[in-house]
Amino acid sequence: MSVSGHGLFLKKVPEERTKNIKVWFVACISAAVHGCLGVLFAPLFSIAFLAAGLSESFLPGNGMLLAIAFPLGYAAIGFVVGAGAAHFYNLMARHLYHHDGTEQEALERAA
Repeated sequence: MSVSGHGLFLKKVPEERTKNIKVWFVACISAAVHGCLGVLFAPLFSIAFLAAGLSESFLPGNGMLLAIAFPLGYAAIGFVVGAGAAHFYNLMARHLYHHDGTEQEALERAA
């Protein structure tokens, strides 16, 4: 059985021009989302440590350190992951959908 479009999927150019995304913007949004999730998850971890009897050994000050540090640490991780994902997207968009240009782009550059 012969397939006439073999390998066509990887060579197909998107209908719209693929644009780069701003790494700083995506990283900040990701940090904000992760920080909010950290605020929601910190009480759950405090309760879990308290229920397991680990609050004194891991959490000095009855968990206040966790309540402050966990959202900040989670936001920092979100910033790094968001920046890495946006940078990876930009690299892949440039590599996979690189094309020489079209007439429309040539007209836009000339104007």
